[in-house]
Amino acid sequence: MKAAVVFALVSVAVSLGIGCKDRGISGIGPYKLGETTLAGAPGVCRPVEDGTVWCFSAGRIAVGQQPATVDLYFSPHCSGAVPEGQTRDSRAELRDQCGDSPLVEILLSIRACKEDAAAEALARAIGKPPDRRAKAKLLWQTGSAVIVAQLPADGTTCEINFVAPTETARIKHLIQ
Repeated sequence: MKAAVVFALVSVAVSLGIGCKDRGISGIGPYKLGETTLAGAPGVCRPVEDGTVWCFSAGRIAVGQQPATVDLYFSPHCSGAVPEGQTRDSRAELRDQCGDSPLVEILLSIRACKEDAAAEALARAIGKPPDRRAKAKLLWQTGSAVIVAQLPADGTTCEINFVAPTETARIKHLIQ
């Protein structure tokens, strides 16, 4: 098995382990789609409109020697769904009630992105993208994840989404 460890954690010298089996990417470092649960998520977590739990300030990594923020999204299917119009009072309450919710998406955001450096880093880590959906979109599909890179997504920000294959509506939205 060829190691697919190209991203760097904070500095180029410290590598971030990409979950890989025959290049079947399943996540980044300690975050694995379908395996990581909300109970172990770092950062600040909040439910969003569709019930998905969004954890931001989850850390930083480097993609092509560019800093990227990490956001994590967890399945809305948990025993402690938030009733409409209400919010959770504490991080502990959210994790207690929805701790078993699996990770369904990882978002890397690179501000002031150098598209070529990001694309080269992704190609080294994942392989050459087999599918190019639009001018600035790259797409990889594995058994464990669909990876969509928007270089740039908006203005000068690049986004790289690792999405569980079960999240078909989200994938459809990203590749349009």
